[in-house]
Amino acid sequence: MDENKYREYAINNISQAKSGLFIVCGPMFAGKSSFLLSLNKKINNKIIIKHSFDDRYKSKNSIVTHDADKTKCCVCKNTEEIRSLLKDKEKKKELRFVLIDEVQFFDKDIVQYCVDLVNQGKVVVCFGLDKDFNDNGFEITKDLMSQADNVYKIKGTCFFCGNPSVSSFLKPTITERKNGNVIIGTDDKYIPLCRGCFSVFNILKKLKTNGTEKTKNQKKDK
Repeated sequence: MDENKYREYAINNISQAKSGLFIVCGPMFAGKSSFLLSLNKKINNKIIIKHSFDDRYKSKNSIVTHDADKTKCCVCKNTEEIRSLLKDKEKKKELRFVLIDEVQFFDKDIVQYCVDLVNQGKVVVCFGLDKDFNDNGFEITKDLMSQADNVYKIKGTCFFCGNPSVSSFLKPTITERKNGNVIIGTDDKYIPLCRGCFSVFNILKKLKTNGTEKTKNQKKDK
């Protein structure tokens, strides 16, 4: 199944679900936000939430794709804020779909809360990165995947060879560090790579970094 048909299948499957936990994950530039916007057009009785940590595109209260398409959303910084936000809607039973973007940034309580929402008859769809720029899995995403009814891993296009991308490569010119393994950015800081290209360019980046550190140490010794 090609990527477009796979996404269409996934969107139809989620939109027709009675309840369940669904995870849509992959690297940057894979089209997760576009997937969310396409799903949004097919469903009613919904709420869209994203983590406050995502401040890209200068659009705090919107989900924005890399092509500048967007839709309004609610912004929360932790699971407790989501719980408070949904409290009234849950009581009135107005809510069927809960869409959560950038889920990897939320605290660990988000996993059990998503399960609780599903047990109340909701359809919960979590969108997020499966791996950080070191190609290590995000713990929150991994834990959600283990609880999910279905996991849809989507791919983009490798910047160099055109094969399906599975990794988000941090450009070697980026040296900042923010909140451990998280650096917020878009194509100013990242490029999508396939598994093979990521391995090659990650080695080259490490060699460059080690060479730079060696030069600095040599200058200090002098």
